[in-house]
Amino acid sequence: MKAWIGKSVIAIGLIHSIFGLVVFRPTIATLLDERLLNTVDGQPDRERVFWFLFTGFAWLILGALIDWMERSGLRLPRFSAWVLLVMTGVGVVIMPKSGFWLFVIPTIGLFRRHQLLEKPEAVHEPP
Repeated sequence: MKAWIGKSVIAIGLIHSIFGLVVFRPTIATLLDERLLNTVDGQPDRERVFWFLFTGFAWLILGALIDWMERSGLRLPRFSAWVLLVMTGVGVVIMPKSGFWLFVIPTIGLFRRHQLLEKPEAVHEPP
């Protein structure tokens, strides 16, 4: 099987991070001007930027881990598909106009991969 699920999560993390860097550029510039130390606490616009970028970074790490497991021939646990499904579902319901829809593809891929791996082989019994 091709290793593509981790790469798709990495792509989502990249899209998310690049979008955040572009859209929140003025706020990021202010944070950098203030040298980052203790520049976020209690300021909702800055907290939003931090969590937006931090989440993108976390998805990059998650995608890299999934990709490594796929390329190493390690099987992702079944619960990983359910976790991704719940995360995607909650995100889509709470923020329907967001990028959470992108996670539908790797979620389906994980469920499909488990379905293919667990398919019992055909047993040929003599007539």
